[in-house]
Amino acid sequence: MHHDKSPCMKRPGNIVWIAVISVAAAAFMVYVFVKPLGFDTPLEPPAHARTKELILYCGAGIQPVAEALSQAFSKTSGIVVNTTYAGSGRLLGQLAASQVGDLFMPGSAFYVDSAIERKLAYANTLKKVAYFVPVIAVPKGNPDQVTSLRDLAEKPLRVGLGDERAVAVGKHATKLFEKNQIPYADVVKHVVMRSGTVNELGVALQMKHIDAAIMWDANARQFASAVDRVDIPTEQNLVSTIPVVVLTCTQSFDDAKAFVDFITSPVGQDILRAYHYTVELAH
Repeated sequence: MHHDKSPCMKRPGNIVWIAVISVAAAAFMVYVFVKPLGFDTPLEPPAHARTKELILYCGAGIQPVAEALSQAFSKTSGIVVNTTYAGSGRLLGQLAASQVGDLFMPGSAFYVDSAIERKLAYANTLKKVAYFVPVIAVPKGNPDQVTSLRDLAEKPLRVGLGDERAVAVGKHATKLFEKNQIPYADVVKHVVMRSGTVNELGVALQMKHIDAAIMWDANARQFASAVDRVDIPTEQNLVSTIPVVVLTCTQSFDDAKAFVDFITSPVGQDILRAYHYTVELAH
């Protein structure tokens, strides 16, 4: 029997499940990644080795591998990395307001460029960590037979997108539709959810509250038991760089720079690969 897929989130009661999804997304990340795959290191170095600390502002979509990278760095250096996770736009606002911290690793170069322009970060410390490749994420089995970006504008789907004001994947999705000459207004007609993080989209798909979403490839893989990926052809896609940079407000420049060097070293790149992050683009 055909069921109505009209935008259900406009009903007052749906505010409750948005909150549930936010909590569930955070709980999912803790449950799955509290013990990183293949890197069985302690959450903190021994007390006698805890000589210094760094503060890292990190995009929520990078959380799983950021935990593993931080633990591996702490084990070798004795420096503890305390991390704040949120949407990249929100992080930029936080670090600008607080003027406290050492490192910034958002989900897109746009936010680092903005930080450098506002003299919040040192341009000469900027390095590429990995890449985020956008995919269309759908419930397991792809019941609505989604095959392309245009389906999100033309099929009667409940679509989830990241909030473009707060999260990198949301801003990137608008650019994807623009590149492929898909009127954004046609997509918005089907949007029933705007998420504060990319992981919330995965949870919404898992709970069958939406039928399709634009997610990063690495994050979609984290929900592989409940979510399938529809790859976007290379010529239609827009890859996002995951950058890292040292903040101008740091009180520990050398240690912060050491973290940047570590996560972009061969050891750091191997950790990224183990968590299914793209470190090299196919040509």
